[in-house]
Amino acid sequence: MCSADEAKVGELIHCTACGLDFPVPAGNDVPVPAAQRPASSRRAPNGKARAATHIGFKRTMWIPSLAIGLLCAAVGAYCFIPKSPVKLPDLGVEDPQMVTDGEGHAWAIPQGAVLRPHKNGTMWYENTSGYEERAVSADDYVKRQKHAQGRQRGFLGFGIGFFAVAGALVFLSLWMWRDVQMVGGGESRGKQPPE
Repeated sequence: MCSADEAKVGELIHCTACGLDFPVPAGNDVPVPAAQRPASSRRAPNGKARAATHIGFKRTMWIPSLAIGLLCAAVGAYCFIPKSPVKLPDLGVEDPQMVTDGEGHAWAIPQGAVLRPHKNGTMWYENTSGYEERAVSADDYVKRQKHAQGRQRGFLGFGIGFFAVAGALVFLSLWMWRDVQMVGGGESRGKQPPE
């Protein structure tokens, strides 16, 4: 509770606990403490009273939260920059197409060629001259290609996550800054000498 001399009735005084300025009431105008008011008259604070809630925390945290939000936005933007492609092994086949056999293995053969399994378990294809050539195993190639695609998708997912965090932090920091400005403006008006 604040106290003041009777000579200051009607003048604005500054409360150091909540940061608000309010007029000193006359003896018979003293407000009833919140705990003794009927339940129906209790309302959530709004305006300056709401802005003054946790004002010390807001003054301390709005700049760090803005800085962290901007840093998260920068990291998110970095995640969207295309990365250098993973180096894939040379298959030694011009314009290859990837085909799989019944066991799930990948083979590289020229476009339009047909994969032909031999009795000994090896894979062959017929070239343009009509001769059969051995198909090249492409298991490692396909595995690296999938890894590169998954890596790029992972970066994009991280980028979206960082942008979401950045948006929330920037919004909160601007909201805290607005409350600090609202309460700060009241304090500066309260410190001016009365006319």
